[in-house]
Amino acid sequence: MNDNYLLIKKLYSSEDISLLLDKANHKNEYYSKVGGRVGKEKKIRKDVFFSLRESKEIDNIYFYKIQKIVKENFKLTLKYREMYKIGTYYSDEKGFYIPHTDTQGTKQHRKISIVICLSKIDDYEGGIFKFINLKKDFKFDIGDTIIFDSKILHGVEPVTSGKRQVLISFMWDEEGNQIRQKNNPTINNSRYLPNDKNTIKKPIVNTINSYNSSYKWIEPYINLEQKNSVILECGSYDGKDAIYLSENYKRKVYSFEALPTLIENAKKNTRNYNVEIINVAVSNTHNKIVTFYKSDTKFPKSSSLYNKTTMTSHKVMNNPIKYNVKSISLNKWISENDLKNRVELITMDLQGAELLALKGLIPFDKSIKYIVVEADFNHIYDNCSTIKDVAIFLEKYNFYPIKINGNKFSISDIYNDKYLDDNRGLWSDCLFERKDNILIHNSQIKYDENTISNNSNNLIVNNIENFSINDLIIYKSDYNKLRIGRNRDGGYVVLDIPNINYDIFISGGISNDNSFEHHFINKYKNVFCEAFDFSIDKLPNPCEKIHFNKKFISTINDDKYTNLQFYMEKYNNIFLKLDIEGSEHKWFDYLNDTQLNNISQMVIEFHYYPNITKNFKNFSKINKFFYLVHLHANNCRTKLNKSGLFDYKGNIIPWVFECTYVNKKHIHNIKLNNNQVPDNRFDYKNLKYNDDINLNYFPYKFEYDKLITLIPPNSGPGNQIIGIKECLILSKLLNRICIIPPIREHYLKSNKIFYNFNDIFTLNLSNIIIDNETSNILNHIDNNKRYCIHSNYINKKLRHEQIIDSNTNDEILLKYRSIKNKKNLDELENIDDNLIIIKHLFNNVHINESRINGDFHSNLNSNFENIYSEICSNWDYSNYIKLQGDDYIKKTFDNLSYTAIHIRLPDIMNKTIDQYTNNEYSDDKIVEIISNLKTEKDKSIFIASNNINYLKKIGVVANFIHITNKYNSFIEQYICGMSENFYYLNLENSRFNSSNNRSTWTSFVIDYRMFLRKLNNNFNLRN
Repeated sequence: MNDNYLLIKKLYSSEDISLLLDKANHKNEYYSKVGGRVGKEKKIRKDVFFSLRESKEIDNIYFYKIQKIVKENFKLTLKYREMYKIGTYYSDEKGFYIPHTDTQGTKQHRKISIVICLSKIDDYEGGIFKFINLKKDFKFDIGDTIIFDSKILHGVEPVTSGKRQVLISFMWDEEGNQIRQKNNPTINNSRYLPNDKNTIKKPIVNTINSYNSSYKWIEPYINLEQKNSVILECGSYDGKDAIYLSENYKRKVYSFEALPTLIENAKKNTRNYNVEIINVAVSNTHNKIVTFYKSDTKFPKSSSLYNKTTMTSHKVMNNPIKYNVKSISLNKWISENDLKNRVELITMDLQGAELLALKGLIPFDKSIKYIVVEADFNHIYDNCSTIKDVAIFLEKYNFYPIKINGNKFSISDIYNDKYLDDNRGLWSDCLFERKDNILIHNSQIKYDENTISNNSNNLIVNNIENFSINDLIIYKSDYNKLRIGRNRDGGYVVLDIPNINYDIFISGGISNDNSFEHHFINKYKNVFCEAFDFSIDKLPNPCEKIHFNKKFISTINDDKYTNLQFYMEKYNNIFLKLDIEGSEHKWFDYLNDTQLNNISQMVIEFHYYPNITKNFKNFSKINKFFYLVHLHANNCRTKLNKSGLFDYKGNIIPWVFECTYVNKKHIHNIKLNNNQVPDNRFDYKNLKYNDDINLNYFPYKFEYDKLITLIPPNSGPGNQIIGIKECLILSKLLNRICIIPPIREHYLKSNKIFYNFNDIFTLNLSNIIIDNETSNILNHIDNNKRYCIHSNYINKKLRHEQIIDSNTNDEILLKYRSIKNKKNLDELENIDDNLIIIKHLFNNVHINESRINGDFHSNLNSNFENIYSEICSNWDYSNYIKLQGDDYIKKTFDNLSYTAIHIRLPDIMNKTIDQYTNNEYSDDKIVEIISNLKTEKDKSIFIASNNINYLKKIGVVANFIHITNKYNSFIEQYICGMSENFYYLNLENSRFNSSNNRSTWTSFVIDYRMFLRKLNNNFNLRN
């Protein structure tokens, strides 16, 4: 604790916060007051207030944890708190709070202020929390909690993008309460008393986290997107699994139980939850009376529609008790209860009757995404189905197995009969997912029936959240590699860092092999291993230096799970090994940067099914601190994905792969990898009966001859894009691979923010490599020599050079600085460098005859017209930009046709429009032009401009973009590109009186419409 405040990163989990936000969803917001009135000059925030009852429920999660922390760190015993509220700072109002204390006026009793962040750090910009006198400032991430003395002067800077939400409360001890009673004697203490934890009967969060539900394991694979969807649970038993499903997925659960003797207890357990217990037997018949058999053993969970088992080790039906129960078929029950197309998840634990129940689902609703069944690998009951029978049946309806619970069985075990004659009861649970849901998350992925190699189908992925293919670039260092562990699945390649002394080795995922752990502690003799795996009871090969923990790695701490927070905070030189079957994504998301940076080296097996579009988001987070120094594709394959690969924008990525990461603080002199992948010196096949997967191409192997790139001009994105198009023309003519640089934000906003090109655009050309926002590729090849093509910028540092690392800069001024045709290429053709970097490339390659590229009045240069047409025909917006633009078009125009106008105004308006245009245009004339156009076309008008506020001020009536997004300008471009008619008016002062009038923003839209969308209805309003 420092200076009477304590900041705890991610004190509360996403689950805690989700529960809280759900409570607030139905409530109204009110402008927050200062001194009893709304004073927007002091504070702009909207608050949601929780009632006394709701605050007591919230206490169960929040108060007692804070009470303990405050007692330990502030030496105060908190006994009272104000009722909780959620404060939201919206960017469209520039929400803020001036510097203040929380003890002003009659609030002197407050001792401790609590602010808990409910927003992800990337969901808002600005909103910096400041301690004024302490000169401390913070930007919070979700779950971050700051606890501080209420007398400290603090404030919140304006939120400039997105929204920032926080939970707020104020707390005090007995001394503070005496002050409160003196200042407010009429207000009773009871409203400030937290819920007595001795009377807490059922805190929801504890129910979720402490109960080891049978369905916790499916959580990383489930993504329920339909807001009003429901869950069906077949086999209630005591109702606790239904509670978990309802609370975890925030859905109504209909839970079916056939055994009448269990109903009363299940209903009692679930009465305060969104769960309905129904006493029926789920089968393939409907509204029939069937015989249900209660096991005569002490295990009622073994009761079934089947009444006999000859399995000697699983005798549960010697003299079963019979009950007559009504049956239902799920499909008819769904129809009768108006739940068609609302069921997303079904779970089944029906003791061998799962196939009967599934047959009662025919025809399957398309809303059903996931089905979980108990997987019997042999005939637990005589004549019952096995998991193989279930899988073959579900495959007919496009459902495929994606995960078996635990490590005892694999998906391949489903399809063979090796366990059929086993006399033991062998079962687990299996998750099936509908094929088009595996392949289509938010309509982003599609299935491709073609093959990329012999008999191996590839998945095609169109969009992955927060991912660039450059995130998987492999680097090479001077340090030696060595393989640790066995020469098949379970062994990994590590970098042998000289003189390293790991202070702990953490291993997640052991199963039936801990050879890696033994080999590692024999190699690094001073290190101790903490091993974690809940699916086994003991280590396969115990050792004194390996301590076994029967827990899974996750984001919570309880009897079954650990979040490793203790180790991540205590140690700062960690070696980490993870093979935890998909749970790695959620755990990495949970780590903060400090904890992540405490890892020195890690080997991980990444699993990218089923939520492939969402599971890549942590690569950029990892790459801030680590180099990827080794990658090997796991050669496992499934019936659904026969190649073990998927295709992302023409880049092939393994479905499952092993990675080695080394912290940047331990490694220097790094280069791009040019070794074979797989590397036969170290890599071995995971499965001996499948071929290894070859990855000898970008980004895994960098082996290119003859590259070209540019350092764009210092001007805005429009001019930078013109420069990139010129470089693409040169790359075609010179037969070189073009490295596409990032896009820098407009110079009027910032000179330091760079955008990933792929976040904005999609460029479907074969001769390109797209660099990221830090010029990662360019920085790892020899980039010291520059060929300047503009004499004014020789040996002058351009803004893009801020992100290019160079030891020395050798700059040469090109003689040919105006390239009209192929004859002007002699100088560049004679350069034998592997990489040509052209500095300040803009208006040097003549795209237009006038040389002013984007000129509204000039024809295209016939020498380059075909190449330029090919470039523009393959240059589209990214899926993200399209999604934002399409959403605006749907909400604003209801997908009807509309007219778009781009009005380019001077960047700095210190004169009137009349003065800038020599009285050709005025405010009134601009308003008149738009009004006439609206009347003439009889369509809605959309206007894009670099100064919307000015247009609104002079009285222009139209639709303007109201999205708060750093990519607004590109979203505007896309909306203009999709309009029925596009008009443009360039009033920018430097070009207004020129015969070569142009706006590079406008010219890109025209190119997009003409070459890609084949639309020629583009009109210059000056004509």
